[in-house]
Amino acid sequence: MPSNFHEPRSIYKRWPDEDLRLQREVIEKYESGVKLWTKQKLLAMEEMLAGASDRVHTSVYAGQGTFQFEKERGCPYRIEFHGYQELGFPSALRSNGLPYSSMTVGIRRLYDGRVAENLHTQNEMFARVEYAWNSNPIGVHFHTTFMRLPFPPYINKIVCIGLGNFVLRADFKRDPNMQLSLYRHLAVLAAVEVLYSRFGRQIQILAQDVNYSPDCAAFLFKKGFSIVGPYGAGGLAEIDDKTFVFSPNPDFCAKEVVADIARPAAMLWKQILTPEESERQTRFDKPTGFGDQIAAYWKCVTPMPTLPLCLVLPCPAVLSLMICMLTTVYMQL
Repeated sequence: MPSNFHEPRSIYKRWPDEDLRLQREVIEKYESGVKLWTKQKLLAMEEMLAGASDRVHTSVYAGQGTFQFEKERGCPYRIEFHGYQELGFPSALRSNGLPYSSMTVGIRRLYDGRVAENLHTQNEMFARVEYAWNSNPIGVHFHTTFMRLPFPPYINKIVCIGLGNFVLRADFKRDPNMQLSLYRHLAVLAAVEVLYSRFGRQIQILAQDVNYSPDCAAFLFKKGFSIVGPYGAGGLAEIDDKTFVFSPNPDFCAKEVVADIARPAAMLWKQILTPEESERQTRFDKPTGFGDQIAAYWKCVTPMPTLPLCLVLPCPAVLSLMICMLTTVYMQL
């Protein structure tokens, strides 16, 4: 009878000496304060992917030489980010020989081609969803919480990272991911309203998501959003000390990038894990077998808090606001 157990080599890995040397170099450079990203490098990668040249290159963080990539015409690319944890303490799934670079190039998810309704119908659908948001206890709680938070009065823009794509069409309600994306954008508009009502400043909205479809980008533009960084880096380079970073669930190590390049006035993020919690979440919930009779499992069960938690962390020259909505519904914002 064949075994259903995974072999240990599929979970654990004995790294070659060269990889171990490079991982040590990553740790030493990072601990000494050498940054993984700069705004100049972010903009350079964005421009190379947008430009006519077939070649993309950037310096590696550990080792010699550069990361180089040859583009193929018509292929939808995006920038992939690799943070300290991934480079210094990589997963066993990482292939040998990959460059120890903080940025590489990957393939962007293809837009599925769904077309939005006409603009009048889109506006009607948006108005209905906006009314539902504003009248729902979640939207009310979001608004009242933001009215109480000690935001710096000098914020003049919101940079949104990875809020998701949506297309306003007849089957919109049958796609929870699109609904979630729209509610996130509505939360940004609510934040703009709060900041303007409290401090009287006009707030610029910049949004970056490599998965925005043309219809979504066009509709957001009509609602006051400027779409930036189509390859995944340009929006990050817009962050400065007067920026409110709004990114409740990024699909890359956005917090690490922001920490290297800027000291934003405020940030909204998902739950912040302690090192112990983070370590538990990286364990494999898969069996490791020794033959067919003995198996070892990692099993991590994390209790779900039942109340919203708002954590305010004052720092020198910056107030970082980590707003963690931790009930099942709040996690979707």
